Amino acid sequence: MKVKVKVKRRVKAATDAALPHTDAPASARAQGCAFCRSAGEGHRRGEGHRGPAGLPAQPRDQVMGYQHECMNGHPVTASLVDDNRHFLRQLAGLVGELDAERFRACSGPYGGNGIGRQVRHILEHVQSLLAGARGELDYDDRDRDPVLERNPDRALETLARLDDRLGQELAALAPDTPLRVACVCNTASGPHRTWTPSSLQRELMFLISHTVHHMALIAMLAEEAGLRPGEEFGVAPSTRRHWRAKPSFTVPAPAG
Repeated sequence: MKVKVKVKRRVKAATDAALPHTDAPASARAQGCAFCRSAGEGHRRGEGHRGPAGLPAQPRDQVMGYQHECMNGHPVTASLVDDNRHFLRQLAGLVGELDAERFRACSGPYGGNGIGRQVRHILEHVQSLLAGARGELDYDDRDRDPVLERNPDRALETLARLDDRLGQELAALAPDTPLRVACVCNTASGPHRTWTPSSLQRELMFLISHTVHHMALIAMLAEEAGLRPGEEFGVAPSTRRHWRAKPSFTVPAPAG
């Protein structure tokens, strides 16, 4: 019986140490992430995360895909922020190759689909998250700025600014930072706004998915305009991990 109790306590201690605790004292939070607090100190640059109590240390690139040590922000948030910034930089590389005419050109049966419009849509969702990252978030309340979808120089300036802001404003926040996301529903009495509970981690995950899917459209539009985006342009992080986990797998070449 005593052995079972000891095992249960050890498992509970390991589980508690692995979970982020937003109610921990500020002095404890300052030491680093929950994984490192279990060892009483933050790890140094380039080291892996120390394992929770009773568990072995793990290389930093094997702990849920973390890309940054906690001294540069919470590892979960920092990893998701990195993925979002990665896609903004891919977009900047493509937009930098376009003149204004190709950037704002629209195609499709109704002439309503263009690279500029897709880029503007992506950027305004990033702006929405930054605006509401500490409270209430409304993706519907966007500027829909026509200049942003017609002027590639303005788009490049916005891409660079949002890239910087993501790293500066969000990376250090806890992934379970609570948010409320607005949703406007059509009812018999008219549009009605409701709020859905969420978290910073969930919305950063959504933003990655949203950006990836719109970049797939941008890739097709770019090919129609005579460009060939890189083979990893708009490829989801999970797909990149899948490719790297299978050395014999050949990355598909762009169509053309």
